[in-house]
Amino acid sequence: MTGQQKKYVFRELVKNRTDAPQLISYAIYKSHKDERAEFFHANFGEALVPKKLQEWHDSVANDFQWLDTYRSKADLLIKEIEIQAVQNAMPDINLAHQGAITALENAHKIEVDELQQRALDAEKKAREEWAVKTNDWAVNQTKPGWWKRNSLALLKVIGGSVISVLGGAIATACIVGLLAIINPTLSATANSLAKGLVDKLLPADDPTGLGVKSFTHEQPPADNDKKP
Repeated sequence: MTGQQKKYVFRELVKNRTDAPQLISYAIYKSHKDERAEFFHANFGEALVPKKLQEWHDSVANDFQWLDTYRSKADLLIKEIEIQAVQNAMPDINLAHQGAITALENAHKIEVDELQQRALDAEKKAREEWAVKTNDWAVNQTKPGWWKRNSLALLKVIGGSVISVLGGAIATACIVGLLAIINPTLSATANSLAKGLVDKLLPADDPTGLGVKSFTHEQPPADNDKKP
């Protein structure tokens, strides 16, 4: 290697003596170097250990893959240390801030409970409105028409009118019959009165279209019967 500057693992790994990851990567290299020394001692004897270690050192200093391996191991170790430090500190952190944590948890629970209650109330209101509308629709579907609902009153009115008419006719017939029995001479007068009453109660025009002008069956006088 004549003409090339000798490289050292420390200088390749540590560019800043105050950079913790760089110093840790060199510490990992030193730990690995100690393992290699034990290996060389066991396989080559104590006398060859310094020479073997120097050869191994020079190979590492000129091998970028080995150098990057130590840097990566340093980064992983730092992350593990950070995680472990946080885990160890969590009990103290929780104890110091337990009041604030509990308050936040309670406030969150209250907010969630309120939202759930609002959702339940909205669902209940929607169900009630739906039930009312459904009931109204069913009532309208089964509710009878005006003529059905007032048919009894109409029948009473019509029935009362018919009964009044029939009652008057029956009463007149009874009076006429009674007068005829008591005094036969009053029979013609009673018949005339009855005819006049019936003509007033029933239409005077021809309701049948048969040329009948009166329900008392009185025929109109013929043209030849009229006096000149």
